[in-house]
Amino acid sequence: MLTLAIGTEMDVDKIYQKIVTELNSLVVDGVKSDIQIKRKGNLKFLSCTMVVDWERATLPIDELGSLFKHYVANGVAEYILEKYENDLINKIIKNNFDYFSKEEQEQVVQYACKILKESEDKYKKNYLSRINRKNKIIYRMLEYLEENNELVISGFINFRLKDYFADLEDAVNKAIDEYLMEKEYQEFIKLLRYFVDVQEPRISQVHVVIEGAGLFKLLDHQKQVISNDYLEDFILDITDSEINYDDLLVSALITIAPEKIILHCSPAHRTKEVVETILNVFTGRVTTCTGCELCELKPAEQLNFTPFNPSR
Repeated sequence: MLTLAIGTEMDVDKIYQKIVTELNSLVVDGVKSDIQIKRKGNLKFLSCTMVVDWERATLPIDELGSLFKHYVANGVAEYILEKYENDLINKIIKNNFDYFSKEEQEQVVQYACKILKESEDKYKKNYLSRINRKNKIIYRMLEYLEENNELVISGFINFRLKDYFADLEDAVNKAIDEYLMEKEYQEFIKLLRYFVDVQEPRISQVHVVIEGAGLFKLLDHQKQVISNDYLEDFILDITDSEINYDDLLVSALITIAPEKIILHCSPAHRTKEVVETILNVFTGRVTTCTGCELCELKPAEQLNFTPFNPSR
C-alpha cells in the first residue's frame, strides 16, 4: 500500500482539492484514494493512500504507483504555481533590487507576472513556458518521492527547485528591462509634450499618411504636400543612412506644431509605436481617420502626391 504525506502550513483545503481533482483521473484505472488530514506540530499533512480495486485495475502495481505519485505531484505543482509564484517573485525582487522603491518593486512584480502568465491565445510561447515551469516542479517532486514518502511544500520549494527559481529570475530580469524601457519612454513623452506646449503652431491642420516600411506623407488641410520650408530646422544635417522614419515623423510634427493632426493609416499600422507616440505627445490634437482614400495605402502616383523626403 502506497501512502504519500504532503505537509503544509496553510491552504490545506486548497491543496486537498487540487490533489483530489488529479487523483479522480485514476478511477478508470481501478485506483481510488483515501486522503486524510493529520496535524504534526504547526504543519498539516495530507495523507494520500492509494487503494487499488484489483478487479478493475488496468496496470501492474508498480505502474499504478508511479501514476499515483505523478498525479499527486501534478496537483501540488499546480498549487505552487498559483499560490507561491507571486510571493517568490516578490522575494527575488526584494533580495536583488532593493534600490527600487516599494512602488517600483510592485510595478516590476506586475511586469514579471504578466510575462509569466499571458494567456495561451495571445502568447503561445509564454503559455508553454508555464507548462515548462510546472513540469520542472513535477520532475523534482517525483525525484524526491522516489526516496521519500513525506514532503513539506515550503522546504521543497526552498531547497529543491533551483531550476524553477532560475525561470522566475529570468522573468524578473526581463520585467526589469521592460519597466526601465517604459519609464524611459514616459520621460521621453513628457519632454516631447513640453516642446509641443511651448511651440507656436506653424500650421492649422496636418494629414499624416502612414505607409508600410515606415514611410509617411505630410499634407495640409487641402491635402497638398507640406512645403519642406517648414521643416528646414531639423533636416539640414540628415543623411539617408541616419534616417529613422518613425523618429523623423514625430520630429517633423513637433517642428511644425500643428493645431490639429489627422492620422490616416491601415488597421495593420494603427498599433504601431509611432502612432501611439503621436497620440501621447499631441494629446487632444489627434483624430484617427476611420476610412478615406488616404487610408487605402495606394501607390503614391495614384494619389498624385510624393512621400516626404528629408533630403529636399
